[in-house]
Amino acid sequence: MINNNSPKRRVYVFYILGILLSATVLTVDIFSDKSVSTYLSNKLSVLSPTPLVSSNFRFPEIEIFKSKSKLINENIRLKNEVIELRKLKVENEKLKMRMRQINLLLKRLILQFMIFLNLRLYLKLLQTNTLSQVEKTLTLVKKI
Repeated sequence: MINNNSPKRRVYVFYILGILLSATVLTVDIFSDKSVSTYLSNKLSVLSPTPLVSSNFRFPEIEIFKSKSKLINENIRLKNEVIELRKLKVENEKLKMRMRQINLLLKRLILQFMIFLNLRLYLKLLQTNTLSQVEKTLTLVKKI
């Protein structure tokens, strides 16, 4: 009794597997811009010279699937571009910070150099022991 029911069940399993396989092929065909169906039609046209199906019916949702796949590809591209832009923004901020540090260092160095020159001038004037000249140069330095 078990042996009699077994072949019928196997047939149903094969039907279900066939339906799943055809649905998978259809899905792949839709998302791959009909590359599978064009390949199959080219192979079948070699076997039979006359066209098998001459129908002009177009499934309207295929255009939606094509546009959806294009949108997904564009979304992935934009996502990668945003990631690159964020990396560049971080690098830009680091470079700006480095420039600020260098500018502050330059300002400090210039200030130290100016102080050094003023002290040198002041010491040179003190060595000449002319107090009036020291006062004149100090007023000139203050004006600057």
